[in-house]
Amino acid sequence: QQSLETLLGISSQRKSLKQQLDAASIKAESGRTTLADLPTVQIGCKRYIPEEYIANKNRKGRRSWIQAYGFFLTEVSPDLRTLQTYWACSKCDERGKSSLFVATNTTSPIEHLRRSHMITEADGNAYEDSSRADSQPPSKRRCLELPTARSNVNKAKELTVGWIVTANLPFTAPSNPYLRRMLDLHDASLAKEVPWSRQSVRDTMRKLFEVKKGAISCQLEKAVTKISFSFDMWTSPNRYAFLGLHAHYLDASYQVQSRLLVLRRVWGAHSGDNQATTIYDIFGEYGIRDRIGAGVCDNVSSNDTCLASLYRQLSPAMAEEDIRNNRTRCFGH
Repeated sequence: QQSLETLLGISSQRKSLKQQLDAASIKAESGRTTLADLPTVQIGCKRYIPEEYIANKNRKGRRSWIQAYGFFLTEVSPDLRTLQTYWACSKCDERGKSSLFVATNTTSPIEHLRRSHMITEADGNAYEDSSRADSQPPSKRRCLELPTARSNVNKAKELTVGWIVTANLPFTAPSNPYLRRMLDLHDASLAKEVPWSRQSVRDTMRKLFEVKKGAISCQLEKAVTKISFSFDMWTSPNRYAFLGLHAHYLDASYQVQSRLLVLRRVWGAHSGDNQATTIYDIFGEYGIRDRIGAGVCDNVSSNDTCLASLYRQLSPAMAEEDIRNNRTRCFGH
């Protein structure tokens, strides 16, 4: 005999929060992400979004030990406005029950873990005094706002850095009041969440540099050929010396690829030996010292010295003839 749930096409087993979160994913991978694109879970007739997906620059990262035993979920209204944030017990979730507690402080969740599951702070990794409020309670104004996805904030920060770098603008450019007013007209919630101060822009630029450098390292690791390189020195109008270094290789699809590895200031003499030391260090940063092929540079004599010194550091047993064969002269010079 079939159950009523089966006849109506309704699952008799409630999906746990973990199952819902594992099955969910962000729908929009590029372009603007809306709250409708974010993973949601359902408890009863209410919908929730994992707190980490919703941007709020005034909220610092949670550090209480209870995060190891639950999920922080923000309730959203049918018109996609954020309401209250809750902590949901993962231990209860494993047993098919829902236990939600308002996340403005940790007192109730801690008491629940102690009484219902005999878990105390000593069982977790305590980061700070658990008696302290875990986050600022949401203001009435916040609850009436249309929130923005954290991924949109990250995209806006990256685009801001790209704009500053390519247009050679000062770090203070994003804080221009006219620009801020224009951004507010376009999307006030996003403009409010993005930090626009020069220190924030500088910090974002440094983080992006490390992220992109790691991505290039992964690409170089997958090269199917030796990695050739080209370089040149340039002196700025204010007399700063810079070395530009490119890598050239075939990827897994046997397509020619070129990547700028550095545009780095060179300290000391512009001698070939000094350049060789700088380039050797850069190859070490990318982990490609044992995969270097030919070097391309112009005809200045210091480059002969540079490559001879570099190849001896890379392979002390390399013969003089092999060093000369790896020295490729720039046709344009």
